[in-house]
Amino acid sequence: MKVPAAKKTYSKSYANLRGIDLANIPSMVAPERSPDCLNVYKDYHSTIGQAIETRPGFLKVLEAADTINGIHRFGSEVLLHYGSNLKKWTGFPSTSTLANLSGTFTISDNPSISFPFEGKLYIMDGTHFLVYNGTTVADVTGYIPTTRISADPDGGNGEALEGVNLLSSYRKNTFVGDGTSTVFTLDATGIDAETPTVTVNGTSATVNTYNTTNGTVTLSSAPAAPSTPGEANVVITFKKTVSGAFNKIAKCTIARVFDGRVFYTGNPDYKGYIFVSELENAAYIRDDNYYNDGDDNVKITSLISAPGALVAVKDHAGWNTTKVFYHTPSIDYELGKVYPVTDTGINLGSVAGGINFLDDIVYLSDNGLESIQLMSGSAALVHRSVFVDRKLANSSSLASSSMIVWDGYLCILCGSEMFLADSRQLANGAYEWYYWNNMQCENSSDVVEEGAGLYEHDGSLFFYTDTCICSFTGTNDAGEIIYSYWTTPRDVFGAPAYLKTVTKRGATAWIKDVQNSEMKIGCLTDRGESLLKEINTGGFDFGDIDFGAFVFSSVGDSLIIFNIKKKKIMYFSLIFYTDTLDKPFALYSAGLEYQVIKHAKEG
Repeated sequence: MKVPAAKKTYSKSYANLRGIDLANIPSMVAPERSPDCLNVYKDYHSTIGQAIETRPGFLKVLEAADTINGIHRFGSEVLLHYGSNLKKWTGFPSTSTLANLSGTFTISDNPSISFPFEGKLYIMDGTHFLVYNGTTVADVTGYIPTTRISADPDGGNGEALEGVNLLSSYRKNTFVGDGTSTVFTLDATGIDAETPTVTVNGTSATVNTYNTTNGTVTLSSAPAAPSTPGEANVVITFKKTVSGAFNKIAKCTIARVFDGRVFYTGNPDYKGYIFVSELENAAYIRDDNYYNDGDDNVKITSLISAPGALVAVKDHAGWNTTKVFYHTPSIDYELGKVYPVTDTGINLGSVAGGINFLDDIVYLSDNGLESIQLMSGSAALVHRSVFVDRKLANSSSLASSSMIVWDGYLCILCGSEMFLADSRQLANGAYEWYYWNNMQCENSSDVVEEGAGLYEHDGSLFFYTDTCICSFTGTNDAGEIIYSYWTTPRDVFGAPAYLKTVTKRGATAWIKDVQNSEMKIGCLTDRGESLLKEINTGGFDFGDIDFGAFVFSSVGDSLIIFNIKKKKIMYFSLIFYTDTLDKPFALYSAGLEYQVIKHAKEG
């Protein structure tokens, strides 16, 4: 560009502020972004506009007696799984009262998942499969399928009806009595040594003997033929345990409701398998109703509901194998509703989970956050985290991260760090991002690490460490200062080889009036860092107020004028920050005036 003549004064504005940019060097970051900001975000619920402002502080709301394995919601109720306990959290979150739940059940000291379905809450811990109806917790009782109907007593002429249920060892057969036969042949041999139950025309009948090897049941008397010829009037319920069948589902660690059914996966013994429930019945999974998505040696890390499809993302392990598949509903004339597998050809796998981020299907890879763009018969990836990959992709806690959608943000908790993607700010395929740190409870040693997580409840955000649950509310972090700041790029004002002067007058900042807030303004140049001004921008305590620094405003924002005067510098950066307890800050925009002086000398 043509370098302006010396001593001519120019204006520079930093407005329409967005997120952090760690992809570019500080001198090449766009004016609306920050090369270095911490513990700030945008509050889109504010009635006086969106500013860059200090994030909410957090408050410890409960400390559990053992490791927190999951927080589960059912309507207005919250259940807490810690250690091998599952209890109801009464008065959530304002109290820390945990109450026992009715029912006889066992839950393991392992991470748990849950999903509401058909008026009940189902909870899985990788070993047990529980159901809560709002009153009682119990082990899931599998639906008993009728596997054959209208058979003759010898088993002939019957028709197969329902498939065997992986979650139930019991089955039913129906027969047409003939008035003479007392022996009825089941559709299975090797049945369990448990006396079958029999009804004839809806009334219990007496079993004389039964043969477990042959699968036959002998009644004390022969059932009469039905009044309607061919109509089944004998129902026999028997037990046949298939080794490992129940654990195919109970050992799953991922469940997703889609198209009126539940899809289960994450079983370490069936890494690439997805088991599918029957319509509106989470406790009925036919033994033949499953799909194998690619290499069975590579586990599925997430199931993500997308518009019209269910996406399966697999682990990043393994070479040259497809890692992303999807299933779309279709009708088979013999099987009914089916969900065939579509191979996308995408070989970039997941290092952690995936989620539907407001209809953007995303997952975490070794490179950061990826978005799956589904197309007819195929899919493509768009990388969403370019601005924070330097921290996000290099986080030592990426593989154990937790993701949740809160207030229009995708929150990714990695150890004691949190990354927030803003759904309302998307530029060239990449989200704007904000970066928070210090996610730890009152005890400084209780840092968020493996097994920690996030929880959202009616618009409120919570995080938990091993034993501590915190709510994002207030203006401090469990009594500690929230250090928050926003820096403008290291501006060379379009003349990198010239010395510049930032003039004493002409510097301004539009700030948001936040109750009991404070802002400090500093600057950084190649000659060092200095403090320029301290401002109180909101409510106050008369006993501890500097009226000379206070800004009176009643319209929700204030214009701050401050002095700079930095001579013969190569670059310049403004720093807006707070380092005082319970004193957040909020910034709309800033501006300054500068002059280009002369060429800088070599060396």
